[in-house]
Formats: sequence, C-alpha cells, structure tokens
Amino acid sequence: MKIAFWTVTRGAGNTAKNFKEILDKKISDFEITVFTMKKYEVENTNQIENFTQKLEENFSLFDGHIFIMASGIVVRKISKLLKGKDVDPAVLLIDEGKHFVISLLSGHLGGANQLTYKISSALNLVPVITTSSDITGKIAVDTIAQKLNAELEDLKSAKDVTSLIVDGKKVDILLPANVKFQNKIVETAQGEENLISSKGACSLVNKNIDGAIIISNKKNVEITRIFPKNLILGIGCKKDTKKEDILNA
Repeated sequence: MKIAFWTVTRGAGNTAKNFKEILDKKISDFEITVFTMKKYEVENTNQIENFTQKLEENFSLFDGHIFIMASGIVVRKISKLLKGKDVDPAVLLIDEGKHFVISLLSGHLGGANQLTYKISSALNLVPVITTSSDITGKIAVDTIAQKLNAELEDLKSAKDVTSLIVDGKKVDILLPANVKFQNKIVETAQGEENLISSKGACSLVNKNIDGAIIISNKKNVEITRIFPKNLILGIGCKKDTKKEDILNA
C-alpha cells in the first residue's frame, strides 16, 4: 500500500520522518513517502518547495494520504482533487501533538477507517472514526462490497440501504443458490440482528423486510414491484348509514 505523509512545518516533518521509521519496522506492506518543506531540510525525506502543486501531482498516485497539519488546510487543498467515494484515496489526519489519527475521507471504499486503526495501533495514537455504521457497530453496504472484493452497482442505493442498517431496520442479503458466506465480513454481517441472509427473493415477502442487498454478477436484471391488494381499510359509522353519506363526508 502506497502511503504519503504530508507536512508543512519543521516539527511535523520530523514527526513524519520518525513515524515512517516505526511503520517500516511494524507494517511490511506499506511503501511510505514523506513530503516535507525544503526550507526545513529534514533529512531522508522528499523535500518540496510547493506543497499545493506537489499534492495535486501526487494525489491519485497513492492509496492513502496522511496529513500532519490543521484539518482546515487539508479540506481546502484536497477539495478540488476529489472525484468520488468509489475512486478517491484514503485521507487521514494526525495532530502535531501526536495524540489522534483521524479518518477524514474514503472511510470504507478507500480504506481510510481500516488504515486509521492500523496506524493508531502501530504509533500508539487514538483512532477517530466518524462514519455512522462504524460508530453504531453496524456494517455498511460498501464495506460488504469491499470485503467481498466486489463492486457496487449504485452508490446512492448503497447509501440508502446502509442508512436502513444503521437505523436498525431489517435488511435481507439475497444470494445465488451456489454462494456461501465463509469469510469474516459475512460472519459480521450475519451477526447483525437486523441483517438476514437468504437464498432467493421470496424472502422479501415472507419476512418483515425494509431493504435488500442483492449479491449477483448479473448486471442487466430488470426489477419491478407488484403491490398485492391485501390491505383492508375499515371505517366506523352508525348503524344504517348510507354508503353515499360516507363517500361524500
């Protein structure tokens, strides 16, 4: 995983350099580059003169970016570089006081939340996660897709169904007959009281379901809905009241 540390002060530059040395020893799959301002001459780092320009040139070239600076600076600098939650890299923040590591962007699909936990554990920092599904102990639809190494058909519907899960609504996971959940993500999903896995769409009418996740490689499946007339509405009235009187009331 290609990781970039970004700093704009001397202290942050030295901190990032030290963090890289620690992470290189603890996490073997990280390929870390530390960017520091040239005027501070922090040795064994990539010294740059123009922070904004270098960030723009490298933003899409790394899997994750870790900024040791104020969050306001980061938000302003990356705002015009963002393309979408399905393609943006992970963005993390670390305060210069070395207390917290914050997942700022692409928490699920970009892996920022998972990266935050890794970094916090290795550097003895407090992880800060703000995504609702993680805070409430639920699992997001995009997380399920990521763990299954699958792709989402539509980000909006994934967000809507995730909202149902977070809200404690019943959500069914519909599987092909030959698919079995065997990895940890699915065990987590099935551990949710409001997530139910089943074989086939018939479960939608047999259970009190508020939403569904369909796992299938068939993209061009047309879906429609038929509403059965099985709901009866009654109204109270006095004996011998005429139908016309009720309709005209």
